[in-house]
Amino acid sequence: MQRRTENALLRLFLNATAIGFGLSALLVTALWVFNVNGFHDTLSHSRDALLALVVIWVSNGLLFAAVQVGYAVHRIGDAD
Repeated sequence: MQRRTENALLRLFLNATAIGFGLSALLVTALWVFNVNGFHDTLSHSRDALLALVVIWVSNGLLFAAVQVGYAVHRIGDAD
């Protein structure tokens, strides 16, 4: 029983993390494509554009993943 609960919690965490990083990828892509506040123009002329994109993606991914985990745990609590 203990092992099944651990697997379910790990799966919940990994699913929420994947959703969070997927949403982050969509956000960074939308910022790039729609050129919000000159985002594309600024980064396209920079040597460090790839680094900036990765930093923005990872930081937003961590934030969105944490929110997804919190929401998933909140849903578990509502089920009781």
